Amino acid sequence: GEYVYRRHTDKNEYDSLPVSEIYSVNALNERQALVTNWKNQSFLYDFPAQKIQPINIRQYLPHFTDDFLAINDVLNIDTSRHLLATSKGMMEYNSTTGRFVLKKLFFNGQPLPNQDGLVDLYQDNERRIWACNDYSLLSFSPHQPGIGLIRNWEPDPAKAFSNHVRGFAADEKDNLWLATINGIAYFEIQKGI
Repeated sequence: GEYVYRRHTDKNEYDSLPVSEIYSVNALNERQALVTNWKNQSFLYDFPAQKIQPINIRQYLPHFTDDFLAINDVLNIDTSRHLLATSKGMMEYNSTTGRFVLKKLFFNGQPLPNQDGLVDLYQDNERRIWACNDYSLLSFSPHQPGIGLIRNWEPDPAKAFSNHVRGFAADEKDNLWLATINGIAYFEIQKGI
């Protein structure tokens, strides 16, 4: 069988819980992880309790018509609050209360269209959060109103990047390397290019 392992670095010991058809694993803290399988089912893994709890998202967000939830990435805001990039949009999970909240994003005073399908999250040195989905790159501060919706309008193909961003990584200067459907692109955060 397949397992998700947790390593105790101070004791050099391991413990594990079983998993089937694993899609993603995202650690919340030293005790818990969120695990998603290829059937878009997500679970809370509690290693000390040796417990696997299915996440019934309609329990927290009853307006959803199904329980499918793929958790693509987790950004730990503090010890108990976690921002989630999911197939249903951006959510916040509180590991103390066990509650999920859907975060609505607004641009120019209107709800941002196409908020579902977030695939990646990153927090830069200035504590701005970056997220991406199939439509664009997003940037915002969790402590201030407003969101930056970054779309490519560059007419020069040599300078252009696809708006279909699938993931990204930051370099040592806090700039982003974007993985798009058309290849890799470089985005200099400070200059916005």
